[in-house]
Amino acid sequence: MSGGVDSSVTAALLHEQGHEVIGLFMRLGVGHGDGAERRCCSLEDGRDAKRVADHIGIRFYDLDYRSTFRGVIDYFIDSYNMGETPNPCAICNRDVKFDALWKQAKDLGCEAIATGHYAKIVQTANGAALARGQDPNKDQSYFLFPIDNEVLNSIHFPLGELSKPQVRELAEKFSLPTKKKSESQDICFVGNNPYTKILQKETPDKFKEGKIVHVDGRELGTHKGHQFFTIGQRRGLGVAVGDPLFVTDKNPKTNTITVGPREALMSVQLKVSMHQWHSTPQINDIIDLQIRYNAPALKARYLGPTDEMEYFEFTEEQEKTSPGQAAVIYKDDIVMGGGWIK
Repeated sequence: MSGGVDSSVTAALLHEQGHEVIGLFMRLGVGHGDGAERRCCSLEDGRDAKRVADHIGIRFYDLDYRSTFRGVIDYFIDSYNMGETPNPCAICNRDVKFDALWKQAKDLGCEAIATGHYAKIVQTANGAALARGQDPNKDQSYFLFPIDNEVLNSIHFPLGELSKPQVRELAEKFSLPTKKKSESQDICFVGNNPYTKILQKETPDKFKEGKIVHVDGRELGTHKGHQFFTIGQRRGLGVAVGDPLFVTDKNPKTNTITVGPREALMSVQLKVSMHQWHSTPQINDIIDLQIRYNAPALKARYLGPTDEMEYFEFTEEQEKTSPGQAAVIYKDDIVMGGGWIK
């Protein structure tokens, strides 16, 4: 229970259905100032979660997971310093909410864990699988893909068949203390800050001046650290040639940023380091490939593995996506697998 409306409704629904429910708040110790500490799993959130548990009438535990969550923050920092764009929500789901939380649940004698995520668990020929939630505007399966396949049988997503307005209505019905609570949108330990603020605070020695070059070889200027740039970025480049420029490549080894016209950003192929498969497609199968959250899945052809990487070819040219971001493969809204863009 995070102290938000979604997990509050989840607990209330399960309790109403007759399950023996235990509420668990994971204290993550997040926050780097400027409101970040109020984004998720703060002291205030812990109090809200306890109020909801008391209102429903269930046991409640407030447990310290700061050391576990520190691994997510370290991953975030290391990824940017290596020239990648991290996906901390996916890593948090993999390592904290559906690993550490599940271990704790078993220690408490629980048979399953439930969260307020908008996704579904469905049964397939290969066993339990992750699928998109009913509400396309809230579906969170993209961030949930790294969950270990073996854990899927022990997960419940009661909100998977609901829309956000329906969840709000249920919060009113149950008279939950969190029924009017707004949602957090930013990365919990970053908040309203530029992401570079935490990087500069924790690893100031990693920021070094480098070159900005055009795809045609021209040197256009300098930058103060490759961490300030992401693939596809257009604004804030600090250089101009008359026509719009986009970041087309980053090389952290040479500390070089390459820019060029939009057409230099386009590609049809994608290389993915797979985390896991649930169901492997056949070579040349057309699948749905999602490479950004809150963006539609794209049609792509599965080309198969080469040198420990999986290759895909889009049916139409697409803008390149930053290495480090998630690539999730779907078939009929069911997650077949996923990995990290390289």
